[in-house]
Amino acid sequence: MDERSLYITRPEDGEDLYTALQRQTLAELQRLSGNVWTDYNPGDPGVTVSEAADYVLTETDYRLDFPLEDYLAGKDGKWAEERYGLFPPESVYPSAPVTAEDYRRAILTRFPDVENADVIPGEGGCYHVRLRVSPFSPDMASQVLGFLNRHRNLCERFEDVQVVSPEELFFHADFGIATGENATEILVQVYWTAMQYLSGSAEVAYRTAGSPLPMREDEWYEGPVRNARAEIPVQKDTETELYVRLTGIPGIVSFKTCYFKDKDGHTVTDFRTGYTLHLSKDFSNVKVRNGTGTVHVDGNEFMERLQAKYFMRSTFRTRRLMQEREAQYLESIVSHRKAGQEKATLYPSEYRDVYGHTPLADDLPSCYAVSDRDFLRDTPAPEKAAARNFGNYLKLFDLLIQRGLGELDGLKRVLALDTADLELSRLETLPEKILPMRKHNDRYRDITGLRDRYMDFLDGLYGVDSAPEWMRESDCYGQTADDRLRRRMRFLKALPVMVRDRSRSFDVTGTFGGENVPTVKKYLSLLLDFDTDEETTVGNILPAHNLILMGDGERGERFRGLVSSQMIDDDLFDSGSLEAVKEDTPPASEKEKLKRYEDLRRHLPIFNSNWINGSLFREGIWLSNYNLVSVGGGEWLLVFRGKEDEKRMNLGRSNSRETLSAWANTLCRYLRELNRQCEAVYVIEKNLFDPMEPFTVMLVFTGWTARTRSPRFREACTRLARSVIPSHLKMETYWIGALQMQYFEDGYKKWRESMSTDAPVDIRALHQKKMTDALSDDFMSKRRKGDNPAKEKYKEEDA
Repeated sequence: MDERSLYITRPEDGEDLYTALQRQTLAELQRLSGNVWTDYNPGDPGVTVSEAADYVLTETDYRLDFPLEDYLAGKDGKWAEERYGLFPPESVYPSAPVTAEDYRRAILTRFPDVENADVIPGEGGCYHVRLRVSPFSPDMASQVLGFLNRHRNLCERFEDVQVVSPEELFFHADFGIATGENATEILVQVYWTAMQYLSGSAEVAYRTAGSPLPMREDEWYEGPVRNARAEIPVQKDTETELYVRLTGIPGIVSFKTCYFKDKDGHTVTDFRTGYTLHLSKDFSNVKVRNGTGTVHVDGNEFMERLQAKYFMRSTFRTRRLMQEREAQYLESIVSHRKAGQEKATLYPSEYRDVYGHTPLADDLPSCYAVSDRDFLRDTPAPEKAAARNFGNYLKLFDLLIQRGLGELDGLKRVLALDTADLELSRLETLPEKILPMRKHNDRYRDITGLRDRYMDFLDGLYGVDSAPEWMRESDCYGQTADDRLRRRMRFLKALPVMVRDRSRSFDVTGTFGGENVPTVKKYLSLLLDFDTDEETTVGNILPAHNLILMGDGERGERFRGLVSSQMIDDDLFDSGSLEAVKEDTPPASEKEKLKRYEDLRRHLPIFNSNWINGSLFREGIWLSNYNLVSVGGGEWLLVFRGKEDEKRMNLGRSNSRETLSAWANTLCRYLRELNRQCEAVYVIEKNLFDPMEPFTVMLVFTGWTARTRSPRFREACTRLARSVIPSHLKMETYWIGALQMQYFEDGYKKWRESMSTDAPVDIRALHQKKMTDALSDDFMSKRRKGDNPAKEKYKEEDA
């Protein structure tokens, strides 16, 4: 039995690959030639060719042996980990603010002039915030409130943010300083140290997320993280602890006296209730001595220097931190090199230009005559033909190597989460000039499976499922492999932010639309391929195409029959007269697609009316529901039949089957596009307009498209939403029709705008009522009775 391997095995220890290939090649040549070939000298032509081939294989093995990051690096030697979904831990693991302490840290991180903050949880998900600010800072309550609203979680509210003024203490001290020290500067340091300690933020450290070194593993899950994180120490708030800090100030020799009194003259030694220092240009209670006696302190200079110190802390906090981190980084390089490592960078890479290939024939002497240029004029034709055959075999070997290097060069495209590539599912491995066009498919490789496997790996890495099985069952809009890949890429690229901010809601004071949406909405929309921008009003999609969706109830059956050209004569539809519609070639450009749509609306009779049957709208996305029917005289009908209505509908009549077939294909694509554009989800917190339900989230879905009409799809979406919404929140789902969505979106948009502009409560309540009325079970019945629940006299001028 032949036990030869089909791949190159690792050579034995002490033997390089080229030597191993030479040995194995010679053994194989001896086996194949038997008694015919007995000359195994190095000068033998067969040995020469085999050695050249062995060298190419050795060179190829060398090119394939670099670290993965080298193949992902650009010509500058750098590569962006985020482009390939390999996000750094500080971007993926930390959480956004979720507790009162998290919000406190977020405030201290974002606002250097806030010396301390108390975030007090109230009832029904509301918070009360109390700030202690620098004595030289303006009122920052509105700024902090805006910041908290941008970072609030679902069903949370910040009722009020107030700047508090703690009780003042008067500093009494008599201390000595070293000769030559500036007394004013030393006194500034004393007051600064005491004020920071009394505020509770004496040793707050600020760590940036974008520092040269990543966070330690024990810090990954600590939030909040954005640009920096505050690490608040624990202090005893005692006079003794503060005294130790004051004695440690450089330049101070000793304290003769040091104590604090309140306004009534009582000495204070316990600082837990919160205090601040009284600032004055008069230092009658403070004496500063040096070797020559009492030193005068200029009150104006003292106030200027103290104010400048507060300013410097606000301005240079991040810079000092970066310098500290850089020092740690350089120290780590030294330690790594001492350990014998060549490189100490976090993600070392080097660009390798290893994708070119020199043809094997170029390494052979010209006497081997593998192409026409190597022949003499009088070379016999049989000899030329034999040489050309030999040259073609060498070219096949070259093509094999070139294709492998082409795939290696395409590794960036295979792993990148970049949706800009027009063709994501196939990779060009050979240039067009190498192969004739009849071999067109040999130039490409289908990489759909490779991309999917890599994204499956990223799913497992981050604990998500970007391609759930039930989503494949609902791919009914003609999605291509590229469409599915783009959807997964968009989801995975946004994953770090969505994981970190999974509980975040929208900013009630921010502008409407754009990125100002709850993270739950973004998560669901990217996974389900919905539009995330709330400025796109899905209830207006069909009216914008001059279409009105018919009702699906029994009351509208007669009207649908009159408008939809329903046919009841089953004798017309025997098997001999029916012909299936075949799929044609899709439009090659957006301009051609729009032209086909225009021709369809102008020539297809169903567009003579604004009404479109719900069955046609939803089930017209499948070409199998269309048939061509011969009616004699060389004429044909284009007939549609879905499962919802079970009645055939005549869409058009023509003596050209090709014309009717083209209409059916264009209508099918047109309806798929409309269905996809109509799908959306809105996430609303009920406590924003109903305080009696403080922890309820409402999800409002489109309910009239092919997917969202399906009970299986609705059930799967509900399970998905429940899995991403915090467990302590109650969830309500609504699947509404096109007319309901129009009224809902009108009320929702005005409601959001009224909150951002702080409109009067009664105006806001009107918009809330219109929105909630559109979600009521009896909305349609009230419409039929003429009692329009959304027909309110809104006073826009009052808003």
